[in-house]
Amino acid sequence: QRCMNIAELHYQLGQMEHSQEFFMDALKQLLELDQTNIDDSISFHIHFATAKIMHSLGAIHARCGEYSEAFQWYDESMKRKRDIFGVVSDLPTAENSKTSSKNYSSASEGFHFEIGMTYNGLAALEIMKTNGNSPDWQKAMRLFKQAEKNYIYHYYNSSSNDTTFISSLASDAIRKMQ
Repeated sequence: QRCMNIAELHYQLGQMEHSQEFFMDALKQLLELDQTNIDDSISFHIHFATAKIMHSLGAIHARCGEYSEAFQWYDESMKRKRDIFGVVSDLPTAENSKTSSKNYSSASEGFHFEIGMTYNGLAALEIMKTNGNSPDWQKAMRLFKQAEKNYIYHYYNSSSNDTTFISSLASDAIRKMQ
C-alpha cells in the first residue's frame, strides 16, 4: 500500500518515471504474493489492487505519449476488473488487437465504477493517440458513454439501501443513454 501511495504522489506531481517505478515495485510484490497460498478474501484484495495498478500504469504511459503501452496496461486492467466483478465479456484478446481497435462497448455488460474508470482511460487514449490524424471521435464517445453508464450505475447503487428501486432507476438511466 505504501508503494502505491508514493507512486500516486509522484503521479500527481508529474514525476512519471518515479511513479512508474513505485507502481512496478508494488505490482511485483502483489504478483509474488498472489503466488502463495492465501485466503480468498485476501486474494480478492490482491487481484483488485493489481488491476488498479495496471490501470495507473496505463495512465502513466498515456501521459508520456506511449500509447501502445498504455493500451496494453488498460487492456489487462479491464480484463482483470471484468474477472473480479464477474462481468461476462465477448472481447477479443490483446493478441488479436495490437492497434487498440477493440470495441469494448459490444461486451455483455455488468457495471462497476472501476470498470468505468478504465473505459474513461481508454476513451481518453483514443483521443490522444492521433499520430497527426483526426481522432476516432465516435469510438471515443462510445467508450465515454460506457464509462458514464458504469459511473451512473455505481452512484445509484451505492447511494441508497433500497437496491431494487435504485437498480431500476440506474437501469432506466442506462437504457435512455443507449
